[in-house]
Amino acid sequence: MTDATQPAGQTNPSPTPPAPRKRRRWPKVVLVILLLLVALVLLLPTIVSTAPVRSLVLSQASGYVDGKVEVQSWSLGWFSGLSIHGVKVYDRQNVLVLEADKVETEATLLRLARGSYDFGKTTVAANATKVVVYPNGRTNLHEVFKLDAAPQNDKPQTPPTDHGTGSPSAPAKLPDVRIDLALDLRGAVEVADAAGKTSVLQLRQGSGGTLRIDDINQGIRFDPKLIYDVDGRAPSTIVISGLIDAVQNNQIDLPNLAAQVKVLLTAVDMGAVRPALAMVGLGQIDVDGIATGEIAADIKPGQAGGAVGEIQVASARLAMPQMPDVYQAELVRIPINVSRYLADGKSRVKIDIKAILPEASVSAVGDLPEAGLINLSQSKMPGETGDLNVLFDASPEKLARALPTTMRLLPDVKITGGDLKSDIGIAMRPDRIETKTTSNFSLTGTRAGRQQAIAPMTITTAASVLDLDNLASGLRN
Repeated sequence: MTDATQPAGQTNPSPTPPAPRKRRRWPKVVLVILLLLVALVLLLPTIVSTAPVRSLVLSQASGYVDGKVEVQSWSLGWFSGLSIHGVKVYDRQNVLVLEADKVETEATLLRLARGSYDFGKTTVAANATKVVVYPNGRTNLHEVFKLDAAPQNDKPQTPPTDHGTGSPSAPAKLPDVRIDLALDLRGAVEVADAAGKTSVLQLRQGSGGTLRIDDINQGIRFDPKLIYDVDGRAPSTIVISGLIDAVQNNQIDLPNLAAQVKVLLTAVDMGAVRPALAMVGLGQIDVDGIATGEIAADIKPGQAGGAVGEIQVASARLAMPQMPDVYQAELVRIPINVSRYLADGKSRVKIDIKAILPEASVSAVGDLPEAGLINLSQSKMPGETGDLNVLFDASPEKLARALPTTMRLLPDVKITGGDLKSDIGIAMRPDRIETKTTSNFSLTGTRAGRQQAIAPMTITTAASVLDLDNLASGLRN
């Protein structure tokens, strides 16, 4: 039936279909972006390990050295350990100074990103290719790594304080480090003295050792070994093994230090001491000899313990600018006996260390408070009482034979006897340190065949130290 109003011959037009709804594309875009970001994060270790990115990183790292740094390759992953191979450090003259054949650790990027310092099994093979110690104690590493210290400021430093309270801030907490390190060392150290003479300390195969931390609050186990020669002479071996625990609640806690350490010296060439002497400003002192011995230490908090042992130095030799003669001795013995005990609930330390020479003996004997020693190490006054005596006892006749120029009184005087003793007393007091030196000497000898003598004499001096900062500053200057 048709509509009466509709003209004849026409039909009803079909209804207009609804316009198609526009599909929202942004969810897909966001999803694609998220997938790309996830892929980028997952591929980040691979991207960082590529040669172009490695070159960019090394160019930035070289800005921290006066020279350049090269790395053959590195590999890291979110779920795999880090490994670096072929690290080389050159100085400004393009001389290879240090290198590491490999550094490998089980620590993953994911573990590190989560703030975990569990490095697991770690292997380092390092080579001190060309390390030089100059007569002033500086090394070429100071130049390469720009380690020159800023000028000393003798003004007392204000200790850091907690904001708002003004009280000293708590010691910084140490991270929960875990590591099982195996170290392989090679290399050489050149030591140049003021006269231009150069000695070379060469590390031999087998140098290195292990270090293990299972829990930073349970101590550090270590077993380093150094095998070296000086100027191509016979090999020397130093082995140090044991456990040191000086951390409680992730903070250094020296009063509760615990340690079990053994030091073993086998035919140790004392020429290796020269670099250390140069670094502390004593480069003009020349020592030599072959040391053998063993020292064992056992320290437990609140318990008796100590360190006992003896070192013997054969063919000992000492030369220094203040002494016109070169001192030489067939054998020098150094017995060591340091014990810890409790008195009134406080730890104290008994010291008995000697150096026994053919012509004389030097000994340090004392009874000191452990807390006072810790305070002194922190540039504080002892806070407790204790005493230490350094005793020197020598035969003038034997000294005159060993040091003829140093001991010469007059050209034609020959020393034949006498006595030479000195006692340096160091007294710890809660608010100061007192020193008293007493020297006693007498001499007998001949001059032109006639007997000569110097009657016994005693010289005493005393001093008191009230300011450790001024004392340290004076010693530095």
